[in-house]
Amino acid sequence: YTQAIKVSKGLFPKGISKITLLDMTLNPIAERLVFVDDGKDDLLTLQVNKKAFKTREEVKIDVNALLQPGDSIKTTLSAAVVNRNYLSTGDNSQNIKSYLLLDSDLKGAIESPSSYFVNEQFHSSAEKLDLLMLVHGWRSYLWDDVEQFTTPKTDDWNDAGITVSGHVKRILWNAPVQEAEVSMDYVYRNFRIGKAITDKEGRFLFKHIYLVDTLDVMLNARTKQGTRNAEIILDPLPEKDTLISSKLLDNNCFDIKLNPDFKRFNTFRQKKELEFNPEKGTILLDDVDIVQVKTEAFTRSFGEYPWADRTLIVTPKDYSFTYLIDYIEANEPSLWYSGDEITLSNKPVSIMLDGMSSDLREILTVRMAEIKMIDIVQPGFRKGFSMGELGVIDGSGIIAIYRKNIHKINIDYLDVKGRVIPELRGFQRPVSFYLPKYTLETMDSPKPDFRPTLYWNPDVRFENGKASLGFFTSDEASDYVVYVEGITKEGKICYGTTSFTVGKK
Repeated sequence: YTQAIKVSKGLFPKGISKITLLDMTLNPIAERLVFVDDGKDDLLTLQVNKKAFKTREEVKIDVNALLQPGDSIKTTLSAAVVNRNYLSTGDNSQNIKSYLLLDSDLKGAIESPSSYFVNEQFHSSAEKLDLLMLVHGWRSYLWDDVEQFTTPKTDDWNDAGITVSGHVKRILWNAPVQEAEVSMDYVYRNFRIGKAITDKEGRFLFKHIYLVDTLDVMLNARTKQGTRNAEIILDPLPEKDTLISSKLLDNNCFDIKLNPDFKRFNTFRQKKELEFNPEKGTILLDDVDIVQVKTEAFTRSFGEYPWADRTLIVTPKDYSFTYLIDYIEANEPSLWYSGDEITLSNKPVSIMLDGMSSDLREILTVRMAEIKMIDIVQPGFRKGFSMGELGVIDGSGIIAIYRKNIHKINIDYLDVKGRVIPELRGFQRPVSFYLPKYTLETMDSPKPDFRPTLYWNPDVRFENGKASLGFFTSDEASDYVVYVEGITKEGKICYGTTSFTVGKK
């Protein structure tokens, strides 16, 4: 028994749809896929200012969007201009339409996906797509298997930023610290990234952190009572592979056969670049002598005072002081300060920071872990002594503060209770695509230019449905292909392509 049923394509969205055959008890019997395409996706026209160019000549391309009334290019489009010889010989062509509507929806490999949208002499696009649906999309199956299928978690979603998590516990045992305040700051800058409060299990979470390059951050935990009697245990930071293995490429990319011309041109390009710059990719060292670890040099400002009455050496146990002036007051009974006024034995005080004149406000911003030592010079015995830039001291005292180098500061930060300093691997620093501009002065530059990709821009902006591309050709005489792709405000796929030729001068 055979019965044909006609269904209007207008009932289906563009792309792949599933038709399931059910029996009287609504049990699935079979399924097949259909592809609906109105052929109106080619919404971009590309116009090159001419079809043949010479090497190092400027190319201008006008892009026009053939939009319906009320539609617009909401998002930016991407554009690329590539040497045709660098394309695969296997004709494994792909564009935005074939990927979104075809390749990403079907399991298994599809030979030359974009070719299914091109009418040929003996087979139309609709016929080829329907045959593909029969091969890839018909099956008998049990819905029980579908119900048991679970979507994998997207834990590796890097676009959302970096996530740092962990828990805070007591120092001597593993009891969680609830309602502790955990702050995240840059190590070498007075800038706070964020703040979090631990839950009943002592856990905290920082998410959506965007950092460029690799940076050291500092996490500090304080209990609800404001003390540092806590320990931060970080969850393992995510490891990101910066290199893509060939095995991974083999599993995701099938039958990619490089054009023989690509290999030949690539070898030729590397040879020419090496001839122009023989030291490219190498580091020339004159000499390397390693004797021993260099001892950190330290010099007091003895030109500013003859000697110190007392020297305070800062140790990790002193890092618990919030402000430097509180530490000095705790260790020097003759010191007193209020507001911006500070005295030693009821006499005024001159403050020096690393040998330079300073004041109370400045040293309040210096953290304890940065300090190496402090010299205290009592007033009175130096009357008339020349103080250089500080003038002649008449019975006043001096507090001379000396800081460590920045690497020692980072190490000593780790000795503070309730503190950790992890290294976060941020996102790659974005760089601009190389687009040389040739002028009359640089046209005959001896530097070789064999760029296989003349132009690439993922952010082509349209104004009133139009955009312009501009770039210069390279020294490689060949045929070049232009691709522009994107999606309109109404969700329509738009793409366009054209080509031009570059010949010798």
